[in-house]
Amino acid sequence: MKKFIYSLNILLLILIPTVVIVCSNDSTINYKTNTNAAEKMINTTVLLDRSTKKKEEEESLRRQQEEEKLREKEEQRRKEEKKAVTTPIKVVEKVSSLASSDGASDATTDYPTENNNNSVGGNTTVTINPSEQVFVGSKLSGNMSAYGRDCCSPDPNRQGITASGYNIKISGMYYYDATYGRVRILASDKNFPLYSIIKINDPIDGEYRAIILDRGDKNIGIDRKFMFDLVVESQEWARLYYGVHKNNNFEILRIGK
Repeated sequence: MKKFIYSLNILLLILIPTVVIVCSNDSTINYKTNTNAAEKMINTTVLLDRSTKKKEEEESLRRQQEEEKLREKEEQRRKEEKKAVTTPIKVVEKVSSLASSDGASDATTDYPTENNNNSVGGNTTVTINPSEQVFVGSKLSGNMSAYGRDCCSPDPNRQGITASGYNIKISGMYYYDATYGRVRILASDKNFPLYSIIKINDPIDGEYRAIILDRGDKNIGIDRKFMFDLVVESQEWARLYYGVHKNNNFEILRIGK
């Protein structure tokens, strides 16, 4: 019996260290495996973060370039409008033989010398201070014609598209302005920048506000037959019912946007 116990103790002394060594090796292998997996995950995350950051930087640079281009365009537009605004108003417009048509028709215009008379027969005469410039608060007088929403192209797909891009054939003869609300639409010459607001006092239609969204033909503008051209329902309506509205008073409420 003693011999058996002695043999068992020797066997245990041999087995226990072996088991401890094997377990230790397994733990070491598992540790290394987990460590390698963690390192791979960290490296992948770092690469993804760098890629995302690079994309964000590229997107930010692209947005900055686009904003810079928009600022340059806006600055150029303002310079052009400022140049147009500083154009002085010319002296006198006299209108005679006014006949109704689709906008500004058979009227004849003559321009007198400096010693002009404000009353020439039954003609309508508009006197403007030659030193005056177009600015907010300017008050002008003159005649006004009209044109239709179906103007002015034989191609139906091009009809009604104004110089500002606003489509009066589709959207109608009114425009909603953020400041002045619902306003009528005018065509003018380049002395008045697009989106300028004009207050009109018409002996026939009364007082209302309008916005310049279009450019008129050679008859429309300062020192011409008609100061402005008003958008109405159709070319036929302009010819038959609007014709020419004389002796309107105009006040500039806003220059451009």
